[in-house]
Amino acid sequence: MLSKLRRVPYSVSNTNLQTRLQATSASMEYDQAKRFGDIPGPRGLPILKNILDFIKPSNMKGFAKHHKSMINQYGNIYKLRMPGDDNIIFISTAEDARNLLSLDGQTPISQDFEPFETIRRGPLKDDYKVPGLVAQGKDWLEFRKAVQQDMMRPDSALFYIDDLADVMEQTIEKMEAHLNSNNEVTDINKILQEFALEAVGVMFIGTRLGTLKGSEEGKKLIELAVKIFDYMVFAIVVPQPVLNILPSYKQFIEDNRSLFNISKKLIKQAIEKHEIDGSLDGTIVGKLVDRCGKDSNIPVVMAVDAMFAGIDTTGNTAHFLLYHLASNPAKQEKLYQEILQVIGSNGKMTKKKLSEMRYLKACQMESQRMLPVVSATGRKTQVDMVLGGYQIPK
Repeated sequence: MLSKLRRVPYSVSNTNLQTRLQATSASMEYDQAKRFGDIPGPRGLPILKNILDFIKPSNMKGFAKHHKSMINQYGNIYKLRMPGDDNIIFISTAEDARNLLSLDGQTPISQDFEPFETIRRGPLKDDYKVPGLVAQGKDWLEFRKAVQQDMMRPDSALFYIDDLADVMEQTIEKMEAHLNSNNEVTDINKILQEFALEAVGVMFIGTRLGTLKGSEEGKKLIELAVKIFDYMVFAIVVPQPVLNILPSYKQFIEDNRSLFNISKKLIKQAIEKHEIDGSLDGTIVGKLVDRCGKDSNIPVVMAVDAMFAGIDTTGNTAHFLLYHLASNPAKQEKLYQEILQVIGSNGKMTKKKLSEMRYLKACQMESQRMLPVVSATGRKTQVDMVLGGYQIPK
């Protein structure tokens, strides 16, 4: 075999040879794997199959617990059958996750975003001139290229550190005002959602929305975001022809429309103000306007998505971190001592001080490892692959 490899023509690069060998190896592995149809899972009902079990409120709300019970029953890979020919394969090992994501290519297809892409290309196409980061394939890649330079830089967040520190101070004051007789904060989730929206407003449109002070627009945005996220999983698994006749789906569309219109109004106001006083200089939307042009829809759609997603992800991430610190008093005290040492009892956060707070960063990373804000990541396979020893066709 080695002698044959030495006779490969010089024009074939080592990289091409390696790619061919890997492709051959992958093909052999696929042929030798167990059949897709043999992946274990609940049998379900005729026609409806497993959909009723999947959308059962207790299973959706307690997804992690339900997923663990399925693993205990069927193993680290199992299948749920949906109406039609759709199947959802659940994996639970790091190796399978790595293999799946490594085969994404440049344009991954995320099942999680399909409900949003569908309505943005359909009923809301006149509002969303571009579908944004919920697009799939090449459209997603082009939009990502347009925004990632300003979105992914650490300095993009640090630019707002003074304003974010003020938002945090206001959040703490509100928490203290909501302490009950047991010294516990009542309705902390609501307060942290308000904090998240206020912080995202500062970062993306350079504007204090007044959410922590009871802004009606802020309150409505949070209400809409919660309703939309609650419906999202249902919209992912229910076949589109069925969704189209459901009153709840029509409400889902209207909720998305309302969220877009409120957000767009706030963003347009910020852009108009910027044209007068340059107030968006340095902000993410300001950079996107400079890069894409003031008439481009990209800055508006990106800001809408950030405000929408930030309410849930940022709010819950903060909630989990505070929960873990409260559950581990010794670690909370260690973090408190770092705060006193780096910032002081009456000091303010700065870019330099934040970079010195290594234990704070460690606490945040560990909290997100233990309770990630997203319970699962979905993909549609684009190539044949082997996961958990089974064939997974594209």
